[in-house]
Amino acid sequence: LWRARLDEHLGTFQAEAIEMNAARLMDSAIAVYGLQTMAAHLRLLPERDAHGALYETLAVMIAHLDDADAAGELVARFELLILDELGFGLDLSQCAATGS
Repeated sequence: LWRARLDEHLGTFQAEAIEMNAARLMDSAIAVYGLQTMAAHLRLLPERDAHGALYETLAVMIAHLDDADAAGELVARFELLILDELGFGLDLSQCAATGS
């Protein structure tokens, strides 16, 4: 809801959260560690550089990071995506040592 005294004024928005992700994630040590790891990696990205794939992946991770079975895989996939976005993507289609 937007309100201002006059239409040409800046005004303020009033919003209500539908879901409180922070409260849900704070109950899980794995989720907090995953968020800390993701935040540290996101600091490596250049400022004001759009990364749509990371934004979408981050939304999925926040939704599922409190699941202990999936958290490790989610963080590993996020790290691979960060490397790809920075231009250091890994080719995991074959073994680096044997080539098979």
